[in-house]
This record gives sequence, structure tokens and C-alpha cells, in this order.
Amino acid sequence: MESWYSFTWLRVSVPLTFLLPLLVVVVWTKVRNSATKRRPPGPTGWPVIGNMFDLGATPHQDLYKLRFKYGPVIWLKFGSVNTMVIQSPKAAAELFKNHDSTFCDRKVTEVMRSCSYNQGSLALSKYGPYWRIIRRLCSSELLVSKRVNSTAALREKCVQNMTRWIEDDSKASRASGGSGEVQISRFLLLMSFNVVGNLMLSRDLLEPQSDKGREFLDAMEMVMEFSVKPNVADFLPFLKWMDPMGIKRNMEHHMGRALKIVAEFVTERVQQKKHAGTEKVNKDFLDVLLEYDGDGKEGPHNISERNVTIIILEMFFAGSETTSSTIEWAMVELLCNPDSMRKVKEEINSIIGLDQKVEEKNMDELPYLQAVVKETLRLHPPVPLLVPRDATKDSNYMGYEIPKNTQVLVNAWAIGRDAESWDDPLSFKPERFLGKNIEYYGQHFELIPFGSGRRICVGFALGERVVHLALATLIQSFDWEVSNARSPEIADMTERMGITLRKLVPLKAIPTKRNSTQGSPINLSEILYSLMNTITLRAALGKKKEDQGTLKQLLKEVVDARGGFEVGYFFPSIKILPTKTGQKAKLEKIHRELDWILDGIVDGHKDRREAIKIGEGKGSEDLLDVLLRVQENGELEFPFTTENVKAIILVVVSMSTLASIKIGFDPKCRIYLRLYKFTMVASYITFLSKFILLKSTSDNT
Repeated sequence: MESWYSFTWLRVSVPLTFLLPLLVVVVWTKVRNSATKRRPPGPTGWPVIGNMFDLGATPHQDLYKLRFKYGPVIWLKFGSVNTMVIQSPKAAAELFKNHDSTFCDRKVTEVMRSCSYNQGSLALSKYGPYWRIIRRLCSSELLVSKRVNSTAALREKCVQNMTRWIEDDSKASRASGGSGEVQISRFLLLMSFNVVGNLMLSRDLLEPQSDKGREFLDAMEMVMEFSVKPNVADFLPFLKWMDPMGIKRNMEHHMGRALKIVAEFVTERVQQKKHAGTEKVNKDFLDVLLEYDGDGKEGPHNISERNVTIIILEMFFAGSETTSSTIEWAMVELLCNPDSMRKVKEEINSIIGLDQKVEEKNMDELPYLQAVVKETLRLHPPVPLLVPRDATKDSNYMGYEIPKNTQVLVNAWAIGRDAESWDDPLSFKPERFLGKNIEYYGQHFELIPFGSGRRICVGFALGERVVHLALATLIQSFDWEVSNARSPEIADMTERMGITLRKLVPLKAIPTKRNSTQGSPINLSEILYSLMNTITLRAALGKKKEDQGTLKQLLKEVVDARGGFEVGYFFPSIKILPTKTGQKAKLEKIHRELDWILDGIVDGHKDRREAIKIGEGKGSEDLLDVLLRVQENGELEFPFTTENVKAIILVVVSMSTLASIKIGFDPKCRIYLRLYKFTMVASYITFLSKFILLKSTSDNT
């Protein structure tokens, strides 16, 4: 994913003996019609250096703090570089929806010009014909749904290899007298690296105990390290020829090493193609790039081997770092929030179990896992300031005059903590996404970890698949615990900036392999409940929809909330107790979420019915379709509203599920089962009756 910073934050100690002559030589002038040019607010900078020292090792956090003083759009100067910072969903929406073409170029640091890397890069290249060609190839050949689906087995293999490595490493630790603790980030990076290797080159490049590919990974790590080092030459252009900090010289060396290794893979493939008798059936992305043959009207006829090498290297940078860092943050948050870990584990257990391997096709049935990933990306976007943009011309943005060549930073980290968009924004609460239509695809500007507009991260669709699959597999395969000595480290959310946002102290935890359900106690009622719930939902609402998983989860929450014995049923004078305990507020919240989801499901059925009427759709009727047909035809003697339809569907789904659960307990326990089941059903009927009364008029009821 595109993740280069056009600036690096300067804890730069430039000797005073060097700066003082500059103060004499360089004339700092602010005239340039400053009286008539309206800029966004921001802190006053120093002569020559501007605001270079206003930001520290975590610039996204420093900028977030400046928002409270200067607002959501801030103006800074880093040396001679004008910089505008966007830090609210409203400002981001204005940028991406109305000014995307003006700010679609990239600001490239001097170090990323090493080995002409920026000229072949998709992330850093100028907006123009070459960029459009590479973007189109990525979208149509690498990341199109059919291609992504066809490579699911490769990703699943890499993830299963990761679990085997973790288990082996933990066993080796215990055998040597250790606790069995493993550094999770190490195995996540290896897994991500091999996922990219299989998609790009059709091969695994790394094994944890192998030297093969180690040189490549080492060279990449050095490139990533130097790509974010502070470089005064980026902000004082007249110093570029001197390279006073030696950063570009070092980058030339390590970038050259990495490019040389990838070039060997490219040359090997070119030779194979020359001697191959038949055309390759299963092509990887390297084949696609080498076989590109354009018409020359827009961009080159073909892509040079040099640029092919750069693109492949960039895919390793983008695909491995961002994916592994996101999964590590998700594991950190789950270990710090045991209730969330319990919920996602229960969901995986009920949908997949322990006997089956997690597969990508299971992900649509895991709404809470999806919510965990969204919440992780909200709090820990892999590239917190996105990839900096560059103004292609003078423009007026939100009433401010923004000159050409202004650097534009979008602080996705700050936007994810926007108090106007999120309740309790600093807390990890995956539940905030259940029943909500909030996605990270660039259309909901309160959640833009991958950016938006023309230059949105091209690989996010593939990345999200790897994140969900790997995270679900880690949770299903192991029980995780943290040693007492590590507990403070886990709770410490201190960040460090690299090519992506990482935890300063890498996550270390102790995995315990979870055994299959054979011979182990299982929650049969949980399994039966999930099974009957799924069957009933399919009968009532047709083929599985994304919202049905959330609906199933909410129905279970109702059972948990209303399934207990309430004294208030028998002593009405103390019915005020649910309000004091918070139960009433919780049930009202579930009411609202159920209503929102049912509205969406009903609207979806109505749209499908309209499409069938005009010959643009097909499908058999389910119960909801029958109810909508009755409503449309006016077959009843009393008003039959959409609210009645929703209430009936909710009753049918809920009561048929509860009535279907029959478990063969020991005879002496059956009386308790019957009492519990009677209480649960009775209280559930009470809940549903209240729902119907809320959604219907008294005459209709």
C-alpha cells in the first residue's frame, strides 16, 4: 500500500555552525502578496526552517494536538515547503470529492529518487499516462474479484504455514526451558511476505529457519529504515547536491541491493518465456507486466524491465508491512480487551468450529470479526498521514488560497479520533460498527485508512482479505495469553513511525494450541441456536445477506439480555429496577439497531421485486416477499404497514429458533432446563411484543 512520506520529522541536529551562515545567505521573505492571500491557520514558523521543529517522532499525534488550537485545516511550512494538513471528515470530503484532480500528484522526497525509484513506482509516480496504465493493470489483472478469488488457496496456504511456524517456535521455546512466548509480528511479516511472493512471483521467498530470501528481506528493511529518516535536504533544496546527512548515499546502496535481487527474478522469468514451448496457463503479476503490449497512444508500448522490477519491489513494500502491522494492532487490542476477544472467539467457534480450517469464504459470516478489523483500522491506520499529495495548480480550498506545489497531508489517524464522528473515540469498541453501513472503501470520510479518490490504495481489497483470514486463523488456532512480566508492555500503545505505524514494543504472547472438538466438551445449545437461527433466516429472508450475520448477533444479545429471570414480572412495583441497572437502555439500543437492519433488508427485497417486475432480476419468493406481496395487493381488511411486516419477520425468526432447541440433558436436570426455557421464551415474547407495539398502531395490533 502506498506509504511513502514526503517529509520526515526532524529531530535533526544540524550544527549551529552550519545554520548560521545559512541565515546570512538565505533571504527569508514573506511578502509574495501575503496580505491578500488567505491561508489556513497554523503556528508561526522560524526563519528558514519554518515549523520543522514543531513535530517530533510521531508527527500525526503532534498534528492532532494542533487541531484543538487551529482547527481541522492547518497551514505549516517545513523549510521552503508549503504544507496543508487535513484533520476532519468534513475537510477530507471536500478535498476528495471536489478537489481530487487538483491534489492528485505526489510529493517525492529526495531519498525516494534514489535509483530513479519514483519514476517506475505506482505510489510515487506523477499522475499521467504511465500511472494510469499501471493502475489499470493492477485493477484488472491482480485485484479484480475473479483473480482475487482464484488465488484464495495461495493465501490460505501461507496463513496455515504461519500457524505451523508459531506452534513450532513456541514448542522450541518450551523445550529449552522458556515460556513458549513468540513475537507475533515476526511471523506476520513472514506470512505477508510470502503472500506477496506467491501473487507476484509464484513462490514462497521465506521460511523462518531458512537463509533463502533473507538477503532480500534485510535489504528491504534497510530501504524502509532510510526512507523515513529525517533529511534536511527535503526542505532546503539548495542542500540537495551536498546530501549533508548521507541519507541518499545509503539509500542508493540498499535500494540497489533490493532491486538487484528482484531483477534476478525478472531476468529468470524472461529467459523462461523465451524457452517455453507453450503459453503459461496460471499467470502471476510478473507475467502480466512482462506481457503488457500497449497501443502507444497513451503511455509506452511496453513496460521496461527496470520499471517491472521497481513495481514488483513496491508490491513487497506495500503488501507485507501494512498487512502485518494491522494484524499485530488487532491482536494487541483484543488482548487488552478480553470481552472483545471472547466475542470474536465465540463467533468463530459457532460459525466455523475447531475441526474446520478458516477459509476466506467464511468471512461474510463473521460480522463481529469484521467490526474488530474496522475498529483497528480506525485507531491504527497503517499509514497515519496517508501518502502526501501535491497541488498541481493554484486553487481555492474551503475559502483558503492554496498555491501550486503545496504538500497536502491527510491525517487519517486524527480523523479516526474525531469526536464529532465517533462516540468515545479513544476507546476500542467494535460494537460501534455492528448494524452500521460504515466501510473503509473511500466513501465514508470518517474512516479512510486507505485514502480516497483517484489515488486510493490500489491493494486494499486484497489486503483486507489477508487481514481477516490471518486474524481469524490466529484466534481459532490458539488461545493467547500474556505473561505477567509482559502485561505492561501490551497495555503500552506507544507508536513508532516506520514505513507503517508500528507498536514501539513488538507484541509477544504465549500461544496454546486449541484442540478440535472431538472428545472435548462443547456448547451444544450454542451450536443448535446458531444452526436454527441460520436456517430460519434463510427461509424468512432468502439467500444469505451481509446484514443477516449482524441480525443473528443482535438476536443473541436479546436472548442474553432478556433470557434471565426477572422479579419485576411478579412484583410490578419494582419494575423500575431495569432502568437503574441499565437493562432498559440496552434493550432500547437493540430495538433501534434491529429496526435499522430490518429497514435495510426490507428495502433490499423491495428493490429486487421491482427489478423482477421489469425483467432485470430473478429469484424465488421467501417469507418476506410473500408479506410484501400481501401488502402491495391490499389483501387484508386492515392497514398492513412495513412496520407490521418487520415485526412479523422478527417474531417468526426469533420464536422458531428458540422453539427448535431441544437438548437431551440428564433427567434430573430437565426440570431446570424447562424452567429456564420457559422463562427465556416468556421474556422473549415480552420483548417482541414491546417491539410490535412500538412499530404498530393500536388499531393494527
